[in-house]
Amino acid sequence: MPAISPRELVDAIVDAIVQSGYTAIALGGVRQHPRKLLITNRDGATAELWVYAWTLTFGGRASLPDEYRIQMTTVSAPLPLNPNGPTVLIGYEPGLGLFAGFDLVRHQVFTSGSPSVQIDIRKVRDALQHGLTFDRKDNGELAIGIRADQL
Repeated sequence: MPAISPRELVDAIVDAIVQSGYTAIALGGVRQHPRKLLITNRDGATAELWVYAWTLTFGGRASLPDEYRIQMTTVSAPLPLNPNGPTVLIGYEPGLGLFAGFDLVRHQVFTSGSPSVQIDIRKVRDALQHGLTFDRKDNGELAIGIRADQL
């Protein structure tokens, strides 16, 4: 599946936050990285969430048909982190309406070009039933499949 538009991506993130029981307002443009969101919980407490997000797409290797990835384009290393709240690195699979979460610490610094971060799409699909699923990769990194209502 090709990448979706930045507007569709931000809308999917906001919708998932709402499904999770919070409200979210996008601050700034949909093309900027990180995307900044003002999150409010049921008690009225707020936090600013920074989100690095791209469409989750097939990894491109025939030998690994279940490998999907985000390609961290339009950003430079090191990725700035929110000094006042959480920062997340996620991918979105629009066909399923599911997310993948990645270890931001491992990917804050990367080489130039088209850096990518992978996950087994079967783990993402499993999040439909389980809400959250975990994929321990060969390098020890943990990637997470996330159903929208669990974001």
